[in-house]
Amino acid sequence: WLVGQADSIGEVGLKGRAFYGIGSCYTVMWETETALIWLDSAANCFSIAGDSVRLYNTLNSQGVNYSYLGYPRLALASYLKALAYFKRTGSEEKVARLTNNIGRIYHDQENPDLANKYYREAYEMGMKVEDPMVVSSALLNIGMVYLDVDSLELGEEYMQKGYDYNRENEVFFMHAVLCNAFAELKIGQGNLDGVIALLEESEEMEAAGGGLQARVGRHWVYALYYNARGNTSAAVRAYDSVVTIAKREHLLEFWMQGESKLYQYHEEIGETRKALDHYKQFIVLRDSLHDMERASQVEELAAIHENEKKQQQIAQLELDKELQEKWLRRQNWLIAGLGIALVATLILLVFV
Repeated sequence: WLVGQADSIGEVGLKGRAFYGIGSCYTVMWETETALIWLDSAANCFSIAGDSVRLYNTLNSQGVNYSYLGYPRLALASYLKALAYFKRTGSEEKVARLTNNIGRIYHDQENPDLANKYYREAYEMGMKVEDPMVVSSALLNIGMVYLDVDSLELGEEYMQKGYDYNRENEVFFMHAVLCNAFAELKIGQGNLDGVIALLEESEEMEAAGGGLQARVGRHWVYALYYNARGNTSAAVRAYDSVVTIAKREHLLEFWMQGESKLYQYHEEIGETRKALDHYKQFIVLRDSLHDMERASQVEELAAIHENEKKQQQIAQLELDKELQEKWLRRQNWLIAGLGIALVATLILLVFV
């Protein structure tokens, strides 16, 4: 109704807000592909209306939805489109956040060099515009990149920087996430001292303003901790919590990993029926994530093919241009030759 009313009075900005509202509703209902159709319409309206704040939110939402669907190239396209727009308008705070999001795309695609490049740029811009969320997120992300490539010393150094920064600036959500990451790192190194203290700190930060990802991440680390301590029943309770939260909030990766762990546990103790139920759910989730990955690969191959077609078209155009230039040169020589012959004929006629 609102789209129709806005259309009838020519209010492009209001129409965009209605489109964005519909897209947001579909996003919350996890109907991601439908959400993207409405968000695309909203982005066009906000671009025409010059509403930079809402355009940023829309393009960012598009990137998040494409990333969730497993389309990194399209997510990157949305982020880069927004980045170009806000660089042109001089909105440094939005540029910093988008740069961090682009780093995450490359991080997920296992390209540590490019991920680190964008994370560092985001960190520097975040410090410049005094955006604690960007600074904190970038520090944690840089630390995780170093840990992924086995640079443990540098990884710990940046995570410690992030920890100190969060405490000083009260970045509750990121501090909760970072405490979980720190605790998991300690468990991986076989050092269980201080793990519970970090997880309790994570819970305090979540209560102060953390998010669901911090909560499900904390239960996951509790499970790892209890496993390392040999307390299997406590670990299973923690994995049950992971599955419950992840299922409710559609956090597919956590949900899948939780189902896998519960399947292994019930199989070990001989509870075949429960083990089979968890295994079936694990397979469904794994296939779902693989379908997303395959779709992403198909999309990437299509993009490569499209690029090759463009290169061929460019090469053909260049060849056509070269042949046209040769033909023009030949025509010029022919016209010049005919001109000389004509002048010579005229001189001869005058002489006769």
